[in-house]
Amino acid sequence: MLLFVAVAGATCAGPGLVGLFPPDGAEVPRSIHPAMVYTDGGCGSPSLQVLDVEGAPATGGFDDTGSMLTFVPEPPLTPGEWSLVGLENSTFTVADGADFPIAGVPQGVEVRPERVCGQHATHVGASVFFDEPGSGILVLAVEKGSSLLRSAVTVLDGEGSVEVSRTFDVKGDLCAWTELVGVEGELVWETPHICETKGCPVGSGCRTSPLAPSLLGLLLPLFALRRRRPNA
Repeated sequence: MLLFVAVAGATCAGPGLVGLFPPDGAEVPRSIHPAMVYTDGGCGSPSLQVLDVEGAPATGGFDDTGSMLTFVPEPPLTPGEWSLVGLENSTFTVADGADFPIAGVPQGVEVRPERVCGQHATHVGASVFFDEPGSGILVLAVEKGSSLLRSAVTVLDGEGSVEVSRTFDVKGDLCAWTELVGVEGELVWETPHICETKGCPVGSGCRTSPLAPSLLGLLLPLFALRRRRPNA
């Protein structure tokens, strides 16, 4: 008996823009580390340029986390107007002593880790409410044992609240929380960790039913009957 399994060709997409940091039109201090938050479609990596008013690129290096591409200027950017050129373009102004407010620690946060049943994945959603709105890059993080995964999910621009979500390639017992990345790529704050035990959450619509046998489960009895058949 031969068993053939057809596998469809894999598909992918280029990176998608989530947001640029600092937001378009912002006035920021010289310590700024410009960044682009993006989604990874599996085909190619994003590019980012930081250009002065004459179109000359700033000197420095890049740090790519897989969801956030950050430019680290060396030396710091000089005062004046600069452009971010990537999946989309924007401008910002560097000024000594610029007042660039960073979002304060949220007063209300709901983090919802939910197993994606039947898959090696957990979907994490979060509602974040700010008493002190400002800017920054919001990150969703999950931890399972010694594994720590982070994904930048949005660029804040003075919103009073945001809804964000991301699916992580991890399952089982884990904890999830939100973080804020600031002007220099530093961790500004993180919220309390919300932990979930393994299994499908109640009301998630997931079901692990014994009434749905696997293909292997159907084939094994056939092989067993064939092996017990006496020789002619």
